[in-house]
Amino acid sequence: MTSPPTPVTSVELSKGQIFECRCLGKCTALKDDVPYMNFRDAVSLTKRKQSRAWQPDSPSTDFGRGLLFMVKGVIDHMLSINKSKRQYKLFLYVAIDTPLDRHHGVDAFVELWDCQLRHGFITTLDLSLNPAKVSKAEFVVYDQDATVAEDVGREGKYREPTELATRIAHQLWAYWFQFLLLLPRR
Repeated sequence: MTSPPTPVTSVELSKGQIFECRCLGKCTALKDDVPYMNFRDAVSLTKRKQSRAWQPDSPSTDFGRGLLFMVKGVIDHMLSINKSKRQYKLFLYVAIDTPLDRHHGVDAFVELWDCQLRHGFITTLDLSLNPAKVSKAEFVVYDQDATVAEDVGREGKYREPTELATRIAHQLWAYWFQFLLLLPRR
């Protein structure tokens, strides 16, 4: 005689949620009552509501540190090629269980902040274990991408950036450069 199946409770996490927790340090089951919010307002809310344990400029997970480290390496290289002295900061914001996650498919985003302009540029990330996932986010982070970023974050030293980190850096660079082109010449 077999025992009846154990009922699933709202506190059980899926493999995908465990993956998000490993990478971004936030482990929660999705709630059904997350109100809709337009994209811009959802980004703003996400930035304001970061967990005290998560510092966007110095993430607490190996993945977060490694990803920002690799993206920064690529951007620094592009700045040196262009002989630019522009000052910037990079941030990784967690959007799990926010309107940005629930309604716009974004688990996290990287922001490049131009210190002189006091203006930021973002690119969005969706973490997934499903290699066939079609996402609303600009980039999907798969397990193999996360594992390399975690290794870099743990080692704390630069190595050749992954294709994902390079693509994220190039996207941020493109947004930044296009914005700079639109500024009036002095």
